Amino acid sequence: MTKGTDLIVDLINGSKTVTVNGQAFLIGSGNEVIFDFPSKPADKGIFDKTKKTISFDDGNVWTKI
Repeated sequence: MTKGTDLIVDLINGSKTVTVNGQAFLIGSGNEVIFDFPSKPADKGIFDKTKKTISFDDGNVWTKI
């Protein structure tokens, strides 16, 4: 696992935007990313290089990264 990278993420759902601070870690083959957010530590997402999205186990998909 690489050293964590600080990040700020705007989570947008319709007209509601929530800004959170976190850290991202690349793991495995480079398409898995772990995000440590205050309310959801070690939340793993899978990066799809073709679609340019990050998908999470809970069904959330980030489309603008």
